[in-house]
Amino acid sequence: MKLRGYLGVSIMIIFVSWPPLLVVLTLILTYVEEITIRLSFMNSLIPSIVFAVLYGFSMGYFYRVDTIIIKMTNVDNTRYKLIIEMAKLGYHPDNQVGNVITFTPNIYAGKAGGNISAIYLENELTLTGPRYHIRNLSRKLG
Repeated sequence: MKLRGYLGVSIMIIFVSWPPLLVVLTLILTYVEEITIRLSFMNSLIPSIVFAVLYGFSMGYFYRVDTIIIKMTNVDNTRYKLIIEMAKLGYHPDNQVGNVITFTPNIYAGKAGGNISAIYLENELTLTGPRYHIRNLSRKLG
């Protein structure tokens, strides 16, 4: 199983989202139904798991990793356009080693998505990261 493939991302989102969902549903059920916390915990256990699984698999579809190669004519212009478009998506440059730039997301972009790497070669740009964001970038840059 690839960690950033569809199944890996989905499972990661499920395990991260399930405990907060359980706590919120338990507190809501306790307040609305006016029952004990133990009983509301037992009543909200299965719905929180089901919701976390549905949420995880749906978000895993958007955040799985993809790689796209974009042909460039003007390297400097494409680099500036890439940085501007990444900022619009909620990503900022984290580090640069040679011709590889790594962008990290903020809360707006979705921390579950992970980093986007841009590799500049002579006349092409290779983007690797969450499929949803990479597809949007390729339409705007290509």
